[in-house]
Amino acid sequence: MALVIGKVYADAVNEKLGVALKMKDVAVDCTDYVSEILTYGDEVHFPSFTRLSPAEEVTRGTPLVPEEVGMSDNVAKIKQTAKAVRIFDKDKAQIKGKMLDSMSTQTAEVMAYKIDTDLATEMIDNTVYKTPMAGAAPTILEMDALFDVWGDQVQNSSFAGIVMHGTFRSAITRLNEFSKMDQSMAVLGNGIVDDNNCIGFWNGTIPVYLSDNMVDAKNGNEPVLAVVKKGALGYIMQKETTVEEEREAKSLATDLVASNLYAVKLLDSKGVSILKKTVA
Repeated sequence: MALVIGKVYADAVNEKLGVALKMKDVAVDCTDYVSEILTYGDEVHFPSFTRLSPAEEVTRGTPLVPEEVGMSDNVAKIKQTAKAVRIFDKDKAQIKGKMLDSMSTQTAEVMAYKIDTDLATEMIDNTVYKTPMAGAAPTILEMDALFDVWGDQVQNSSFAGIVMHGTFRSAITRLNEFSKMDQSMAVLGNGIVDDNNCIGFWNGTIPVYLSDNMVDAKNGNEPVLAVVKKGALGYIMQKETTVEEEREAKSLATDLVASNLYAVKLLDSKGVSILKKTVA
């Protein structure tokens, strides 16, 4: 007899995985844009429309040359995240109800952590815009510099959000531009961390999120802050988490293994602006 109903447990992990992903609010879920991903190590294509070239000045008698609307193809390797849990026979009677819920929650959280880490690394390693941080924490001048890379294309509605390492929280909340209500861009409630790890809104409407996945592994796990444009970062996930049971008779135990295929990609290398100590 099965220890758990695989489909039920998989559905529970699936549901909690979506909630546990901290980067989901600044990344685009491209799962529905492609065929189901099935094999670890294969390549998956993230489609994105290419930007049209600038408009031309009309010259009388000279026909315009139509520009083909195409799509650039961003390719990423399919990765796999998994977690195995061993349940001994003597504990079987306890594996029901709240225990199953706790198991599925913890499984989803550790799987989501791996995906979040890869999304952060994809941004940090591949973005064009990198600003060096002079001190141990962001200043208002450095925050402004992150936005200045886009010139006049800084409409609040064009940003998915700001995501930063938790060590920057106190520094950001101490900035007058974020916390003092006599500043036109501050919002009531800024500094209060909600269940989505959002600590408030920059410039009035741009959400600011905390994630300790935001580290530069190539430079001693330096903390990083990133401003992310909408549509710049994408991920694809297997539509159904796979759950398998493996009997370990000699140990009088059963291993429960949950796995999920996924892929991550920075879709626009100029769609993210990061702040960190070391910039090569």
